[in-house]
Amino acid sequence: MSNQRKTQRDQALVKDYLAGPITLKELGQKYGLTRERVRQLLNRCGVTGRYDIVRPRQFDPDALVERYKSSRLNVVQVSREFGCSNTTVENALKRAGVPVDLSRTERRSIVRPNRAIKMYESGKTCAQIARTLGCSTMTVSTTLRREGQVMRGPGKVGPKRPWTNSETEQMITLRSKGYTQDRIATILGRSQVTVSLKLHKLASMQ
Repeated sequence: MSNQRKTQRDQALVKDYLAGPITLKELGQKYGLTRERVRQLLNRCGVTGRYDIVRPRQFDPDALVERYKSSRLNVVQVSREFGCSNTTVENALKRAGVPVDLSRTERRSIVRPNRAIKMYESGKTCAQIARTLGCSTMTVSTTLRREGQVMRGPGKVGPKRPWTNSETEQMITLRSKGYTQDRIATILGRSQVTVSLKLHKLASMQ
């Protein structure tokens, strides 16, 4: 993007912000930028002293209930899929009169630890394994350590998997539809940190 186009974009961004009410996140989605980048641009243009407004996130309770009823997912897994809290799912089920199936409660142990070990050795993170197996990251970590697996340490993952063009395009499409970074990571089979870094890199190139 040329300097002239960037200047025009920044001016339009500031105008939209002052015309408000609009969140930094919504501005970022409109102009293809991250929330933090929007904040930096506003500060650079001398727009300071305003707090970012917060809009309550809306989730379709019928969709939450239907997903829970039509699958064997537990409350935790449904909340992760929709990018909402466990309480949001539980309240939707309660209002719909759908009892929580106690047999679907989050597993505290992994039935097949060898599968988790193979996934970890292939480069998957504990968080990615947890999403696949339907348990918590702590459960995966505890199981791996109990089985004698040598852990990579904080922030260290297996062999890097290059981003393909189709994968990048899918990520951009999902983001434009309002998907959370965590849900995008689940769909693409990557970590939330990896998705966040890729989005930030793309935004800085515009």
